[in-house]
Amino acid sequence: GGGEGGGGEGGGAGGGEADSAAGEESMYVSVGGVENGGASAERVMRSAFEVLDDNCVSLKAQYALARRVVLWRGAPPSDSGGVDAASCRAVAACIAEVHEGSGVLEVPILAAARHERGRGHGSVLVALLVQMGAALGCRLLVVSATTESARFWLTMGLHTLAGCSPEIRATLRELAQSSQRRGFANSIAMAMPLPRVPRRRGDAGAGGGGWLSCGAAGGGALAAAFARLLARVPPEQALAAADAPSALGYEDINSAGSFKLAADGRRVPIAYSPGERMQIGVPYAKLQAFCTPGSRGWGVRASVPVARGTVVVEVRGRMLSDAEYAEVSDTSYIVSYDDATLALKRAAGENELFFDLREQGNVMRLINDCMEAPNLQLVYHPQPDLSQNPPVLPRRAYLVAKHDIPPMVELTWNYGPHYERPWLDAQAGVSHAREEAPPKSRRRSRPSPGKAPAAAVSVRGESREGSGTVG
Repeated sequence: GGGEGGGGEGGGAGGGEADSAAGEESMYVSVGGVENGGASAERVMRSAFEVLDDNCVSLKAQYALARRVVLWRGAPPSDSGGVDAASCRAVAACIAEVHEGSGVLEVPILAAARHERGRGHGSVLVALLVQMGAALGCRLLVVSATTESARFWLTMGLHTLAGCSPEIRATLRELAQSSQRRGFANSIAMAMPLPRVPRRRGDAGAGGGGWLSCGAAGGGALAAAFARLLARVPPEQALAAADAPSALGYEDINSAGSFKLAADGRRVPIAYSPGERMQIGVPYAKLQAFCTPGSRGWGVRASVPVARGTVVVEVRGRMLSDAEYAEVSDTSYIVSYDDATLALKRAAGENELFFDLREQGNVMRLINDCMEAPNLQLVYHPQPDLSQNPPVLPRRAYLVAKHDIPPMVELTWNYGPHYERPWLDAQAGVSHAREEAPPKSRRRSRPSPGKAPAAAVSVRGESREGSGTVG
């Protein structure tokens, strides 16, 4: 386990000068045993979990070879390694262990201090771990994610096993079979390959810990993490849901509701009974459009916490029949019911089958796709009841929180298996003749309506099924 100390040295050495861009505060990383960070680091880790294995925090039993890695902000520590609580605070901490035989750096837990979340400190700590692991000659970074944290790890470049290469999956299977993995029950294993760097003399034999300054002068992932930290977009620079339409070029009909067009071109509002309504738990004014990092364009987040099972937003737009849908050449921003529901609605003679959000809609049209760890689920309402005459069939669609979502976290849902994602083929090295994925508003292909399989989510104690296809 002593190698982690060498990793801290290797990771911190690339950091260069201490970061003093924010309030003249510096940042430091310390690596060591259970004494590293003391009660401050333990509070940071425990604040992120309702239940946490004491052995993990205390580095006992199966975690005896692991190390604590703590990110500090404030004045530098004393020569003796002491921390002045008044001038230096722990902003993030994790437990890390090197599995030398398999070349894996495993992180069973990582947390940011509760009052420091959303400020980029977790990203900096992950970047440091990447440099530490690479300096130690590790090939993979493996973490145990919760449903709430999976989205964060995706933005850090890690993937669930389904999104990893066969080689990575094989390594993780071997690690699990050898009983070396420290993942928790019900956690999600996620991994990423680490960059190959020359191993420096002394990296593997350094002591059990130490302090290193880190800053924006570092290269690679660490520099990018500091760039994100220093360039965080303040909430006030986001677009309110009411302001997004004029800026992004669509008409907001969230207040008016869905409609269909009459033969003479008039808009006919869709009338719903009281039993067809679900209570939306997030005020529309609390939803924000913001420019996401990278090339994913605009996304949506909530400025308030969202509890599991909360209805976040309704799918609202112009309703299309089969004939109207068949005439559409650009099916961007069209949401469908699933196959079974479409069949029932057609058999009942219903014509309101597709939600067209291309020109009229609400902020839901900006919520991005995520296959691996979506935090929202598309559900239909009301549930089918074929015993009635006429049968009760779904006529509305909502996005519901799959788990608790902290404020300012991007909202995502899975567009379904028939949404074309050519960039995933490119990332996997699969040859294809398709062009590189165009911008978001043009890259959605016309689907076979409703081919997505149903999935379930609990909404206020009821099981409601739904999934959709985005055109």
